[in-house]
Amino acid sequence: MRSENRQNEASELLEKPQSGRRKNTTGWRAGVVSCAITAVVVFTLNLAFTVWAIRTTGLEEGGRGILFTGACSRVRYLNTTAHILLNILSTALLGASNYCMQCLSAPSRREVDLAHANRRWLDIGVPNIRNLRHIQGKRVVLWACLGISSLPLHLFYNSAIFASTAAYQYQIIAANDDFIQDGGFDRIHSFNRLGLDPYLVFHLHEAAIAGRLERLDPSTCIQSYAQDFQTEWGNVILVSNDTGRSAETYPLLKTDYVGVGFTTSSMECPQDPYHWVCNIASSCLYGGDVPCKYKIPELVEHSSNWTVLDHKIGYCLAEKEEEQCTLMFSLPIAITVIVMNLSKAVLMCLTLYTVKDNPLITIGDAVASFLQRPDPATENMCLLSRGDLQTLPHIWPAGPKPWKPVKQSWGRSASGGRWGLFFFTFIAALALTFGFLTFGTSQIAGPRDIKSLWNLGLGTINSLTIIRGWNIPPTGAGGLILNSSIANLAQVILSAVYLVYNALMTSMLMAHEWNSYSRKRKGLRVSSVPHGSQRSTYFLQLPYRFSIPLLTMSGVLHWLISQSIFLVSVDAHNCTKGANGADPSKPVPCVRNRTVDFLSCGYSPIAMIFVIIVAGIMFAFGVGTAMRRLPPGIPLAGSCSAAISAACHSHNDGPEAAVLPLQWGVTHDDANGETPGNDSQHCSFSSKEVWPPEEDALYAGTQFDGLGEKASLPSPGCKRVK
Repeated sequence: MRSENRQNEASELLEKPQSGRRKNTTGWRAGVVSCAITAVVVFTLNLAFTVWAIRTTGLEEGGRGILFTGACSRVRYLNTTAHILLNILSTALLGASNYCMQCLSAPSRREVDLAHANRRWLDIGVPNIRNLRHIQGKRVVLWACLGISSLPLHLFYNSAIFASTAAYQYQIIAANDDFIQDGGFDRIHSFNRLGLDPYLVFHLHEAAIAGRLERLDPSTCIQSYAQDFQTEWGNVILVSNDTGRSAETYPLLKTDYVGVGFTTSSMECPQDPYHWVCNIASSCLYGGDVPCKYKIPELVEHSSNWTVLDHKIGYCLAEKEEEQCTLMFSLPIAITVIVMNLSKAVLMCLTLYTVKDNPLITIGDAVASFLQRPDPATENMCLLSRGDLQTLPHIWPAGPKPWKPVKQSWGRSASGGRWGLFFFTFIAALALTFGFLTFGTSQIAGPRDIKSLWNLGLGTINSLTIIRGWNIPPTGAGGLILNSSIANLAQVILSAVYLVYNALMTSMLMAHEWNSYSRKRKGLRVSSVPHGSQRSTYFLQLPYRFSIPLLTMSGVLHWLISQSIFLVSVDAHNCTKGANGADPSKPVPCVRNRTVDFLSCGYSPIAMIFVIIVAGIMFAFGVGTAMRRLPPGIPLAGSCSAAISAACHSHNDGPEAAVLPLQWGVTHDDANGETPGNDSQHCSFSSKEVWPPEEDALYAGTQFDGLGEKASLPSPGCKRVK
């Protein structure tokens, strides 16, 4: 009586019509609506920011705008914050796009029936391109457009906002105490001999006498000027206590000039940007030269004997400069992002109105559909497995089949092609990373042990790890777009690898979910609005205990890759050319020197090592998961629509079974009053009591006698034959 009431309630739930508005706000359609809203919100934010940035900042050459100028530490903080926000927006947008793509590639029941009639099966519940040949053409076009529009977002979104380092070009002057005394400037022949700008020398001389220069002891001076790109200090007088005839005659002893560390011409050799600190004549590193960077600790320890330009230095008098690092945005990249963003919003809205029938997105959707309307193409095949169809794809074996309880691995649920793609993408990506790591490390001058690589930092601009000698434009909008594309290309590769990995994990976890129906009675997980005992699906198919760690690992990998190869932008400021007419009471103004600005990409070997480690852990986890065993109890269907359909021919349940708790096994034939042990047992999903199949017993859709002759007992179910 209780069972009848439950079935009546289930029937009422199935017959209850849905209004058009409710249809679009429940189930998978609600998911697509949420995705479209997400895309519109992200589009609005992107457009509003771009309009504000144009009006507020104006534009420089190449469509670049300055959002903030100031301390480099502040710019780094703002840049990190901006990229966190950009990653949140891009993740939301790309996640919404992937959701819609999976909904578009999921077949409808009509498309499954047509494929089955032609002895072809489709994939249920996993991201795939196999179904595209069998689904509506409009959906294929939408699917392709969503996929194509993701590529520019992967390549450019992170580079819409970027930081640029302000590097000061400065003059080094070695002088004795006489130079900073009254009358020291009068010996004009000394600076003529060294070829110095008289205005600059006069300005520094007056500033030193007036006490406007910062006095630094040798240790502090070494650490202040031992920077790849000088952002805080400008021209410096190195005061020497050396005595002798030369010192008495010439207060200015020697001089040198330091650029930004890189120019278009200097990209041919590794640069040692503060070589003078170590008393090294050339800024180019050749052969086995050890960069000054690695000598700094020893210099600081013995700073009392510090020698520069062949003179022992007693102290420094340095000009303190304002930091002028900038946070910038690129209008060409912003426009590209906005156009792709808008196209995704439109495509998602079209998805909502293009997909008329409910797609079979999850195995729960498929089981519910096949129970409500059994598929005649898979009758008499209750023990059909995916493996049967992989052996002979177009020959679907009907008739009796012995039950063999075998513990199969989770990995058997995925096809050989999916496993091949998994191994190819992972191994290729790891090999590429290892190749870049090996080559990049070989290009670094100086020691290359783990400690030295660690000291180079993660995502840190370093003169030793800036890519040089390639034919990528170092300036302009073209240089920014090309360098950004190269810096973000690895992100595209990672996204492709993750999609393959996600599909594989989904296949295996689907098999686990499928297998659990042979051990425990429970409601189906469906992507439409749940009825009765049905449950709402996870975000498509992955359980949260797997999806959250996998998304976390993916996020960590994306961040590590962003630290492995990254955009480098340097703006040059010359502090040696503005002395003529400058206010003598202030430091020499540093003027922009756009001729030596440059764009390139930098890399971090230690970040690449971490990428290999984390990717290796994910690879091992995937292989380890595949080696887990499924308890015997139900044929392994995987994502195969035919195998799922074959398990859903129950003749002791009505359509209402789809909304009731279900279990798979040998069912009781209510029509004939048969119980386990009789000839007409069958296997199926059922809302009623079921029993596990017996080893070596034959189960089929028609009854056979002992000689194998067919008896005339029609049955829509799957029978056991003794």
